[in-house]
Amino acid sequence: MAPKANPTIDRKAAQNKSALAENANVTYAPKRIRCGWGDLSLVEATLYAVEFAVKAFPRATHFYMLSGDCMPIKSAEYIHSFLDDNDADFIESFDYFESVGSRQA
Repeated sequence: MAPKANPTIDRKAAQNKSALAENANVTYAPKRIRCGWGDLSLVEATLYAVEFAVKAFPRATHFYMLSGDCMPIKSAEYIHSFLDDNDADFIESFDYFESVGSRQA
């Protein structure tokens, strides 16, 4: 079941899009995918966003995926330099089932 629309989030998204309209380094995917927390729609939206970003920025070597809850603690310049200097993928993961099992033991 798709989550209900949130007028406050939609209004803020429109304000952000308007404020960044003149920035050539920012683009928005033309299709919005309504997502719910923990829903498969998050995967669909992420894949769609990356697909569109690759088309919009074909020379890009990295894409930073931040949610509305993420706040970078380093500058974009630092992150870019770090990724250039470390030829690796950095993906944070957490094995929920492993952690639950270890607490029950």
